[in-house]
Amino acid sequence: ETDRLAVSVARLEPQKNPVGLVEAFAKALGTHPEWHLVLAGAGSLKAETQRASERLGLAGRVHFPGVEGNVAELLRAADVFVLASRWEGTPLAVMEAMAAGLPVVATAVGGVPGLVEDGVTGVLVPPEQTEKLAEAIAAVALDEARRRALGDAGRTRAERFSMEAMVDAYAGLFEELAGSRR
Repeated sequence: ETDRLAVSVARLEPQKNPVGLVEAFAKALGTHPEWHLVLAGAGSLKAETQRASERLGLAGRVHFPGVEGNVAELLRAADVFVLASRWEGTPLAVMEAMAAGLPVVATAVGGVPGLVEDGVTGVLVPPEQTEKLAEAIAAVALDEARRRALGDAGRTRAERFSMEAMVDAYAGLFEELAGSRR
Protein backbone atom coordinates (compact mmCIF):
# COMPACT_ATOMS: atom_id res chain seq x y z
CA GLU A 1 0.00 0.00 0.00
CA THR A 2 1.12 3.54 -0.76
CA ASP A 3 2.35 5.67 2.11
CA ARG A 4 0.00 8.47 3.13
CA LEU A 5 0.99 11.76 4.74
CA ALA A 6 -0.65 13.90 7.36
CA VAL A 7 1.26 17.19 7.46
CA SER A 8 1.45 20.02 9.95
CA VAL A 9 3.43 23.18 9.20
CA ALA A 10 3.81 24.92 12.54
CA ARG A 11 6.32 25.92 15.17
CA LEU A 12 6.99 23.17 17.69
CA GLU A 13 5.88 25.39 20.58
CA PRO A 14 3.18 25.12 23.30
CA GLN A 15 0.75 27.30 21.28
CA LYS A 16 0.74 24.77 18.42
CA ASN A 17 0.43 21.71 20.72
CA PRO A 18 2.67 19.32 18.74
CA VAL A 19 2.68 16.68 21.51
CA GLY A 20 -1.13 16.68 21.52
CA LEU A 21 -1.08 16.31 17.73
CA VAL A 22 1.23 13.27 17.94
CA GLU A 23 -1.04 11.74 20.61
CA ALA A 24 -4.11 12.31 18.42
CA PHE A 25 -2.31 10.87 15.38
CA ALA A 26 -1.37 7.76 17.40
CA LYS A 27 -5.01 7.23 18.42
CA ALA A 28 -6.32 7.94 14.92
CA LEU A 29 -3.85 6.15 12.70
CA GLY A 30 -1.52 4.19 14.99
CA THR A 31 -2.82 0.90 13.60
CA HIS A 32 -2.49 2.11 9.98
CA PRO A 33 1.23 1.73 9.17
CA GLU A 34 0.84 3.37 5.75
CA TRP A 35 0.13 6.71 7.47
CA HIS A 36 2.98 9.03 8.46
CA LEU A 37 2.92 12.39 10.23
CA VAL A 38 5.25 15.16 9.07
CA LEU A 39 5.78 18.01 11.54
CA ALA A 40 7.52 20.74 9.52
CA GLY A 41 8.85 23.36 11.89
CA ALA A 42 11.27 23.93 14.72
CA GLY A 43 10.91 24.93 18.32
CA SER A 44 11.37 24.26 21.99
CA LEU A 45 9.12 21.17 22.04
CA LYS A 46 10.93 19.21 19.31
CA ALA A 47 12.71 16.80 21.67
CA GLU A 48 9.58 16.30 23.81
CA THR A 49 7.50 15.67 20.68
CA GLN A 50 10.06 13.17 19.38
CA ARG A 51 10.01 11.35 22.74
CA ALA A 52 6.20 11.25 22.66
CA SER A 53 6.23 9.71 19.17
CA GLU A 54 8.68 7.04 20.33
CA ARG A 55 6.71 6.36 23.54
CA LEU A 56 3.56 5.90 21.43
CA GLY A 57 5.27 3.40 19.10
CA LEU A 58 5.47 5.77 16.14
CA ALA A 59 9.24 5.81 15.65
CA GLY A 60 9.88 5.97 11.91
CA ARG A 61 6.36 7.24 11.23
CA VAL A 62 6.60 10.75 12.69
CA HIS A 63 9.05 12.90 10.77
CA PHE A 64 10.69 16.20 11.71
CA PRO A 65 12.19 17.83 8.59
CA GLY A 66 12.78 21.12 10.43
CA VAL A 67 11.84 24.42 8.87
CA GLU A 68 10.71 23.22 5.48
CA GLY A 69 12.07 25.42 2.71
CA ASN A 70 9.54 24.35 0.10
CA VAL A 71 6.20 24.20 1.88
CA ALA A 72 4.28 24.04 -1.42
CA GLU A 73 6.13 20.85 -2.40
CA LEU A 74 5.50 19.29 1.01
CA LEU A 75 1.79 20.13 0.78
CA ARG A 76 1.57 18.67 -2.74
CA ALA A 77 2.90 15.37 -1.35
CA ALA A 78 0.42 15.35 1.55
CA ASP A 79 -3.02 13.77 1.90
CA VAL A 80 -4.36 15.82 4.82
CA PHE A 81 -3.28 18.92 6.74
CA VAL A 82 -3.54 18.91 10.53
CA LEU A 83 -3.20 21.66 13.13
CA ALA A 84 -3.71 21.22 16.89
CA SER A 85 -3.23 24.84 18.04
CA ARG A 86 -4.38 25.99 21.46
CA TRP A 87 -4.78 29.53 20.11
CA GLU A 88 -4.18 31.09 16.71
CA GLY A 89 -4.32 34.23 14.63
CA THR A 90 -5.16 33.60 10.99
CA PRO A 91 -2.69 30.87 10.06
CA LEU A 92 -1.10 31.23 6.64
CA ALA A 93 -0.30 27.50 6.72
CA VAL A 94 -4.03 26.68 6.68
CA MET A 95 -4.59 28.98 3.69
CA GLU A 96 -1.64 27.35 1.88
CA ALA A 97 -2.99 23.87 2.64
CA MET A 98 -6.42 24.79 1.30
CA ALA A 99 -4.89 26.35 -1.83
CA ALA A 100 -3.02 23.06 -2.34
CA GLY A 101 -6.34 21.20 -2.25
CA LEU A 102 -5.78 19.52 1.12
CA PRO A 103 -8.58 18.79 3.55
CA VAL A 104 -7.86 20.51 6.88
CA VAL A 105 -8.37 18.98 10.32
CA ALA A 106 -7.79 21.70 12.89
CA THR A 107 -8.79 23.14 16.20
CA ALA A 108 -11.49 25.83 16.05
CA VAL A 109 -9.38 28.65 17.49
CA GLY A 110 -8.68 32.24 16.45
CA GLY A 111 -9.16 32.85 12.74
CA VAL A 112 -9.26 29.15 11.78
CA PRO A 113 -13.11 28.95 11.67
CA GLY A 114 -13.05 31.96 9.32
CA LEU A 115 -10.89 29.95 6.91
CA VAL A 116 -12.11 26.37 7.32
CA GLU A 117 -15.81 25.69 6.92
CA ASP A 118 -16.53 22.72 9.19
CA GLY A 119 -17.76 19.75 7.18
CA VAL A 120 -17.21 21.55 3.86
CA THR A 121 -13.48 22.32 3.53
CA GLY A 122 -12.31 20.43 6.59
CA VAL A 123 -13.19 19.38 10.11
CA LEU A 124 -12.91 21.63 13.15
CA VAL A 125 -12.67 20.40 16.74
CA PRO A 126 -12.38 22.15 20.12
CA PRO A 127 -8.82 22.83 21.29
CA GLU A 128 -7.05 20.45 23.68
CA GLN A 129 -9.50 17.60 23.07
CA THR A 130 -7.16 14.88 21.83
CA GLU A 131 -9.94 12.29 21.48
CA LYS A 132 -12.05 14.55 19.23
CA LEU A 133 -8.99 15.53 17.20
CA ALA A 134 -8.13 11.83 16.77
CA GLU A 135 -11.69 11.04 15.65
CA ALA A 136 -11.59 13.88 13.11
CA ILE A 137 -8.18 12.86 11.75
CA ALA A 138 -9.34 9.24 11.32
CA ALA A 139 -12.66 10.27 9.75
CA VAL A 140 -10.92 12.36 7.10
CA ALA A 141 -7.73 10.35 6.58
CA LEU A 142 -9.43 6.98 6.16
CA ASP A 143 -12.12 8.16 3.72
CA GLU A 144 -10.52 8.94 0.37
CA ALA A 145 -13.71 10.28 -1.21
CA ARG A 146 -14.26 12.62 1.74
CA ARG A 147 -10.61 13.76 1.60
CA ARG A 148 -11.02 14.60 -2.08
CA ALA A 149 -14.34 16.43 -1.60
CA LEU A 150 -13.07 18.51 1.35
CA GLY A 151 -9.82 19.28 -0.48
CA ASP A 152 -11.59 20.37 -3.68
CA ALA A 153 -13.95 22.62 -1.70
CA GLY A 154 -10.97 24.04 0.19
CA ARG A 155 -9.11 24.85 -3.01
CA THR A 156 -12.16 26.70 -4.34
CA ARG A 157 -12.59 28.61 -1.07
CA ALA A 158 -8.87 29.49 -0.94
CA GLU A 159 -9.22 31.40 -4.19
CA ARG A 160 -10.92 34.07 -2.04
CA PHE A 161 -7.58 34.54 -0.23
CA SER A 162 -5.50 35.06 -3.37
CA MET A 163 -3.66 38.33 -4.01
CA GLU A 164 -5.85 38.93 -7.05
CA ALA A 165 -9.03 38.51 -5.00
CA MET A 166 -7.69 40.85 -2.32
CA VAL A 167 -6.72 43.53 -4.88
CA ASP A 168 -10.16 43.25 -6.52
CA ALA A 169 -11.87 43.59 -3.12
CA TYR A 170 -9.84 46.70 -2.26
CA ALA A 171 -10.48 48.20 -5.69
CA GLY A 172 -14.21 47.66 -5.23
CA LEU A 173 -14.09 49.23 -1.78
CA PHE A 174 -12.18 52.28 -3.08
CA GLU A 175 -14.63 52.70 -5.97
CA GLU A 176 -17.54 52.46 -3.54
CA LEU A 177 -15.98 55.03 -1.21
CA ALA A 178 -15.15 57.38 -4.09
CA GLY A 179 -18.69 57.06 -5.43
CA SER A 180 -20.26 57.87 -2.06
CA ARG A 181 -18.41 61.18 -1.92
CA ARG A 182 -19.77 62.46 -5.21
